[in-house]
Amino acid sequence: MKLFLHIGTEKTGSSFLQTYLARHRKILEKHKICFPHAGVQEANMQKGIITPGNATDLEKNIKIEQWDKVRSWLQQKIEEAKTKHCDTILLSNEILILRFAEKGKLRRFLDILNALDISLNAILLMIREPVGQAMSLYKHRIKNGKFVPIEKWLKTNYFIAGALPDFYKAMSQTNIELCQYEYKKDSVYLIDVCINQWLGLNEMINMKSQNVNPSLTLSELVLLSEISKIDKILAKKFYNFMLGVDSKHKSDDKFYKSYVNAHINNYVANYNDVWELVNSKMSNIKTTYHYTLCSIPSNNKITSFSAIQIETIAGFINYSKSLSYKKHKAIKQINRQVRSITPKFLKKILKRMLVRH
Repeated sequence: MKLFLHIGTEKTGSSFLQTYLARHRKILEKHKICFPHAGVQEANMQKGIITPGNATDLEKNIKIEQWDKVRSWLQQKIEEAKTKHCDTILLSNEILILRFAEKGKLRRFLDILNALDISLNAILLMIREPVGQAMSLYKHRIKNGKFVPIEKWLKTNYFIAGALPDFYKAMSQTNIELCQYEYKKDSVYLIDVCINQWLGLNEMINMKSQNVNPSLTLSELVLLSEISKIDKILAKKFYNFMLGVDSKHKSDDKFYKSYVNAHINNYVANYNDVWELVNSKMSNIKTTYHYTLCSIPSNNKITSFSAIQIETIAGFINYSKSLSYKKHKAIKQINRQVRSITPKFLKKILKRMLVRH
């Protein structure tokens, strides 16, 4: 049995690719490639909602070094592939890059593959321009309303710069092919990299390019965090309100964005030796990631909103006072209370039902 493994990095279109693969299993199976069912993540994957991929359990078990569970999980995927008359398994999880950077874990994983007679053909690693990636990841992390200043967030939550050298070192001790491509915010390009350049299927891609995972502006996220302090349920509604505003109708957010970008730039500039290593390993575009320290803008943390954003915020304020929201909030609170007292065995039954559907 052969294995293809997509391991990240974060904010490089992973969820988009996973949704495409899940929706186009027939194309893969025509080439005897099985993209295994994603369990509880399958429903969201089919809908195009952000998911951690079909190798979530694999990543979690490698993290806590439950190697027997890693082995049994892989055996299940082998059986699933055989039932579909496939000789190749395709797995995806964008956090696996962090796991394989941890000492000895890639080697242990390969030993299990060898024992199961699975050959790891190639690893796909997508790399995004570091400042853009950190900005996107930062916005993604604080959208839950838990705002963290960018200076603190970089020190405690941005791991990729530190992980890459350890991952490359672990890979250098193997004969596995590393296919490393530069990320572009272009869905057709992403599919072509995955389907044709990495897997080598030579398939026609019949779809229009589309944006991947739209997000709020930094100014909107700052306001979201303030709303979350008052009412977490209302904050989620605010997120959906602002997500409905087309990006072309939003403020360019230049003041806050330049402040955050400057902090990110100065942080990643400490890792120019890592970016030089990254540049040398690209499979397609020859990048020149290199950063010079810059001054932090004095007009820091100034938020800005367009007329349409302000109009939407006014509509949101109206909604927050409506009977419709009061009913919505009451139902949410009741559901939370019910979930908190639901016995564990019922939760397991519900989880199994979700997997089946």
